[in-house]
Amino acid sequence: MLATSLMIGCGIRIKDDVKVFEDDAAQLPSEADQPFICRQERSLARLVINVGEPEFAPNRVLADIIQGFKIGLTSSFALDALRDDRVALACDLYTDSWFEKSVATRFISLIGVLEVLKDHDPVSPVCYTAR
Repeated sequence: MLATSLMIGCGIRIKDDVKVFEDDAAQLPSEADQPFICRQERSLARLVINVGEPEFAPNRVLADIIQGFKIGLTSSFALDALRDDRVALACDLYTDSWFEKSVATRFISLIGVLEVLKDHDPVSPVCYTAR
């Protein structure tokens, strides 16, 4: 399942006609579905955002899902890696990170993944004498 989840990419599709507002005096679009780009400092106080229903396009990702399952179920490298308790824990933590409610908590969860995977070799004696 992990290999499958790594193979699937997601994105947001917007209309092709994106309006660019370089001038702060220009009026923002009044159309509800008009994508635009403006300076980060520009006030968007009067902007109303309408979010449509999310859609899933299986015809675009089905091949990646099948390939991910094939790799996950047949790869000796993946199976050997998951026999390592640290790698298995890191995979669980990585998967769980997708369910965090904020970017900050997801970031902290991913740091936990790296902590589990980092080398646990003893510190070199040179480090102790460098004080």
